[in-house]
Amino acid sequence: MDMEDIKNWKLVWRKQRNKWVAREQGGKRRQISLGTADEEHAKLILKKKLGLVNTLKENLEHLELGKAHLNLSNPELTEHTFGQLFKLWWNPEHLEESTKQRRKGEVERGVFAKISHYKLCDPRAKVIIEAHVGELGIFARESLGELQRLAFSFGWLQTQFVTPALIKVNGKERRKTRAITREEHENFVAHERAAANRPNAKYGTERADYYQLLFLTGAAQTDGANLTADNVDWKKGELSFKRAKTKEQCRIAISGSLETLLKRLPKSWIRQNSGKHGKRSCSIWSN
Repeated sequence: MDMEDIKNWKLVWRKQRNKWVAREQGGKRRQISLGTADEEHAKLILKKKLGLVNTLKENLEHLELGKAHLNLSNPELTEHTFGQLFKLWWNPEHLEESTKQRRKGEVERGVFAKISHYKLCDPRAKVIIEAHVGELGIFARESLGELQRLAFSFGWLQTQFVTPALIKVNGKERRKTRAITREEHENFVAHERAAANRPNAKYGTERADYYQLLFLTGAAQTDGANLTADNVDWKKGELSFKRAKTKEQCRIAISGSLETLLKRLPKSWIRQNSGKHGKRSCSIWSN
């Protein structure tokens, strides 16, 4: 869409607010807040505010005409709903259960729940989605993109149900992360060990050992918590485990600090998990 379609209005970037506004050229010189930092989304919002988009009645008329055409070419294109697409997306066999649950939770709320019963070919769904784009986080927008590509790959879709530019994730939005330094790690461990002597700090020593185990092995949190005696081969001097997320087999030589840690671990220990699933247990013991 070009701004030539919107006469007498100009988009202006408000740096302090980090958003676009529309300013009328001439006339009353009105100004409209568009509430978005995305230029394409701002143009769409302006068109809607000026009444330059199709009405709901027109959309319904177009829907019926489109269905009649699709029924002649491929009747299945008018049958699939967003709910069916959601289930295909969150429940494939190759995904880990934790990933499935995260995806399932995402499509059961917000804008996804609002469109679940709509047919994929229904233009009203696109109106609903794009009206809520400004409220969506990174994962929700990336999920919409994945869903749209999945629908196209199955041949369930011939036109987009969301404009890609509206759900594009800017690199600046992503949280910057880095690995902790050895000094930071040692401070964490020392703090947890010291906590063992304070009231209501029952798991300080166990947490310290757990952090040390992760640091020495490079294991993910879940992988580290799931290690058992079966993962330790003292004859070969080797610790082995399969990464839950990638299914990659990992083998680590037991020596130095790792050997000292494994040999002094009790037969069972518990890592306190403050998440909704409560405690996660883990048992490692020496020969």
